[in-house]
Amino acid sequence: MRILITLAFAILAAHVEAQTATAPALVSRSCFVVDRTGKPVEYANVNVSRLEEKSRGNWQSRIQQFDDSERWTRDKSGRFETPKSLAVGGYYNFTVEADGFITIVTPWMTVHDKTAEPVKIVLDRILSISGRVVDRQGKPVAGAEVYTSGDFDYPRVPANFGRNPDPRDANNPGARSTDASGEFKLPRVDEGAPFLFVKRSGFRFHGEVLDLTKQTYKITIARESEPPETLPEQRVVSRDVELQLAGRVLEPYLAKGLASADESTRLRTHECLARLDPARALENLAQKGFSTPFSNDYIRKAAIETLAKSDLDEARAVVATMELPEFRVYGLRTIAESPLLVNKEKRIELLLSAIPQARAVIDPAHRVTTILQISNALEKAGDAATAASLVREARPVAESLSNEGWPGYAHSCFAEALASTDLSAGLAMIKDIKDSFEFTRHHGNIAHKLAGVRPAEAESTMMLAKNAWERDRYIPRICYRMAPADLPRARRLATSGGNFTNQAWSLGVMASALAESDRAEARKLLNEAYFNLGVEPSGNAAVAGALLLRVEDVDRSLIPEYLWRAVSLRMSLGGCGPSNSGALDANLAMLVSRYDAGVAGLLWQRARQRADLLQPGGVSYDTRFLFASAATIDPAMAVEFIHSLPDDASDRLWATKNAARTAVAGALALPGRARWDFLLDRYLNLWTIDKEDL
Repeated sequence: MRILITLAFAILAAHVEAQTATAPALVSRSCFVVDRTGKPVEYANVNVSRLEEKSRGNWQSRIQQFDDSERWTRDKSGRFETPKSLAVGGYYNFTVEADGFITIVTPWMTVHDKTAEPVKIVLDRILSISGRVVDRQGKPVAGAEVYTSGDFDYPRVPANFGRNPDPRDANNPGARSTDASGEFKLPRVDEGAPFLFVKRSGFRFHGEVLDLTKQTYKITIARESEPPETLPEQRVVSRDVELQLAGRVLEPYLAKGLASADESTRLRTHECLARLDPARALENLAQKGFSTPFSNDYIRKAAIETLAKSDLDEARAVVATMELPEFRVYGLRTIAESPLLVNKEKRIELLLSAIPQARAVIDPAHRVTTILQISNALEKAGDAATAASLVREARPVAESLSNEGWPGYAHSCFAEALASTDLSAGLAMIKDIKDSFEFTRHHGNIAHKLAGVRPAEAESTMMLAKNAWERDRYIPRICYRMAPADLPRARRLATSGGNFTNQAWSLGVMASALAESDRAEARKLLNEAYFNLGVEPSGNAAVAGALLLRVEDVDRSLIPEYLWRAVSLRMSLGGCGPSNSGALDANLAMLVSRYDAGVAGLLWQRARQRADLLQPGGVSYDTRFLFASAATIDPAMAVEFIHSLPDDASDRLWATKNAARTAVAGALALPGRARWDFLLDRYLNLWTIDKEDL
């Protein structure tokens, strides 16, 4: 026993000695707090928070506690200095408060052992503004609600974006109503708040950029019966310039990524290059391929997807080099479905040439899914007879497959195809799927196929999925196809869930579906969609920005009004914290930039101030919006922004500067509407019209 106790004390002493030897050095840090003019803010209150990794990739923040004996320095010059208690290599930020100013939380900063320059923290004052709201004839508008949004900790903007007053409007102390003379006063406005909004029944929703050098404003709003505002003229960047900038952004990373010892990093780098310069990606692949045919063909697949938008002959040549028959089928189908191939007979001919390749797939499950891909494409192209014969051909193999794993997926894909002609048989094949996600997935895909032709059966099929959250993801795509066939049913299905964001997107895509056949109803659906986004107090501004694409489908003249509605939904600092608020502003800036680069630029600048750019483990998923949005607003600004970031030592794609390069290049690589569909899918996880499988 004595030996064990002695041994235990020896181990404990060694552990303590090791801990002491490896304990990080402790230092202090100083900051200067100033206002926007550079004048010191005296005796500001400061809290320090530390970011700690609780487990791998799981970072949590906590307030740094200081002992009473530790000296904390604050003075009237605006300077403060922490006690000498901050660990070298640690991640810290500051929360700064002062009377008459907006509270600010800084981005996370790494503490180094060398002497650092004091950090300058700029606080925005709380201002008071007043003004008068008039109509286009110069007459005062009484009872108009005037407010700012997204820059102070006011409660959410009132939910009513329709035209009738709503009792909830009275619960927003950040808003003020105009009096009989049309006059208003806002007593607490963020000095950095760039936007002001006005709403009044019978008038168009109004927004404008604030000029805070003024204290009084005259705001003119338009009646619903009057023409809407016009969009500002956008600066057009040529396609050649966009591609040149994308290449310039990506080039410094390519040298690291293409030569990486990590095959996954090298694969993703080749894929990025194939989206931008397929010829160069294929040349690199020829010089140094990957260890598996799958990886080689994966890069060729990406190259074909790019070439199918510009050069079908080159795309066809790449198909001939593919090693695996399932990839050759994918390549031929991609070319057949290219918008450049307008001849129906040639599309069908190309798809028919893929059938022998599908039959050559060795694995039975892969063979079934590959044959079904051709069947689906032939049905879209107008050859229903051949499509049906391929389903019959695949049936014996599909029915012999297991219900689990990849064979189970192929089995369920066949059930989807069968359900188009025999719904009960198709549903019977998938009724025993145990995985809730897969159960919802295949029922959702069947409902999507039926929605435009058999809406009642589509609804009943979708309702078989019991997980409401998973089911809601499929509702927009079903409602899109169902709306022209059975609008009341589609509307009921769209508003059946409790997720207001999903409801809004469902109503929006329904509006797109009705844009040509019933524009008046489409406008009603858009108004209802924006109303729903105001009901739920979360970051819905980006979804409202995404809905501008649906507004564009219906009536482009309405974009200015709906753009301001989207901006008015921004979350305040008090509502979600600086990091999330910055990411949400970046999302919105990216989507607004299609229509108003000036407003988008202001949003982006606010996002850059708020976002935590340099996360300890690399860039966070949300802050990638900041990079992609810079590319959509002004590609040259995006390049300059990337150059301002410190270089990454790592070749990982998720390292900050690497992620910035790939996000910007990825956004610029795609032309026109394809870019916006990519951004919606990649960054907002919103269904894009006629995407088949989630």
